[in-house]
Amino acid sequence: MKIKSTSPILFLSFFFLTCTPAHPRDTGHWDSVAKYLAGMEPSEDPSLVLLSERPEWKTHKLAMDKMFTSFDNQYLSKMRPWAEKEIGNPGTPVLFYPFGGPEIIVSQAFFPNVSEFIMCGLEAPGLPPDPAKVQPSRLNPVLTNLRTSLQWLTSYTYFQTIHMDSQLKWTDLSGTLPVMLVFLARTGNRVTDVTGVFLGSDGKLYELEENSPGPGRIPVSSLKISGIPGARITFVKNGTERNAYYFSFDASDPGMKKKAFFFDFLRSRGDRSVMLKAASYLLHWGNFPTLKAFILNESRLILQDDTGIPFKDWDRDVWKLTLYGNYQAPIPQFAGQLQRDLLRAYADKTNVRPLPFEIGYTAAWRPGISSMVLARKQK
Repeated sequence: MKIKSTSPILFLSFFFLTCTPAHPRDTGHWDSVAKYLAGMEPSEDPSLVLLSERPEWKTHKLAMDKMFTSFDNQYLSKMRPWAEKEIGNPGTPVLFYPFGGPEIIVSQAFFPNVSEFIMCGLEAPGLPPDPAKVQPSRLNPVLTNLRTSLQWLTSYTYFQTIHMDSQLKWTDLSGTLPVMLVFLARTGNRVTDVTGVFLGSDGKLYELEENSPGPGRIPVSSLKISGIPGARITFVKNGTERNAYYFSFDASDPGMKKKAFFFDFLRSRGDRSVMLKAASYLLHWGNFPTLKAFILNESRLILQDDTGIPFKDWDRDVWKLTLYGNYQAPIPQFAGQLQRDLLRAYADKTNVRPLPFEIGYTAAWRPGISSMVLARKQK
């Protein structure tokens, strides 16, 4: 049975006129910022080349090289071929990734063909980072804090919400943007533009000039309407220009009923796939019905671990499900979220395909019990 969305339908004409970003000018500055933060040589911006000669940055580079070499060997090098074989090109221009925070590195490994990543979380995006403004005496603690904020994800494929918010509130390079830039640089993307954005309740996407001046961009102080703060990174991968949006808001009801303009923004970008990972089982509870209905009614493909859509909510006349890995039980922290129907489905090994990597909460618990579900809409 189709779940009826509770969010009102708004006219979309505003979005097509106002949400498409102007083509960014690739001066090399933002790619150098991303590489500097990622511990890679920022060769195109002279000011960052000079900063990269400092011993604090050289220490940062060595630590980041080690961190991401390990992450690639343990996870990404296994995820990419699996995704190419099992997911392929989803046929959607957009990946919507709720509850994922700034984690674009795993989602891009699974969905390298989409042109837009739209992510959201509770953490603030922060301003487009400017490493040149960091005082020399603070450079070491700032870079150390950046590495600390990445350690859990690069070890276990997900962020710990309880720690991420405090780690991303550093005053010099705060918010989710520095983390996203690191991920994009470390996976071979060329960053061409970074800007704060504001999705207004009037249906318009405003580009903000703070730390990123450009044609048509406005100071945040000039905004006189309610809406959702966010950021956009434009980057190029394999010769194709792509965008990564991050929005900061609480997706629970009844707040989402007042944010129908966010769903209209998603619709305006085109058909979408959805990814749900380490989502705290939020969609298993009763306080996210609007978001849950939108995902089930208006997505073409959903990739998730057991923390996403409850197994009992899949309509088999609508969705074709493929099971991967080995589902046994949630980690002890979420023991009450055991899904016995999912357990029975995994008991039939003829319908379960291999999962050659660990992912999500179980990656931090013990090996061999990670699971994923790939759902494709049949109608």
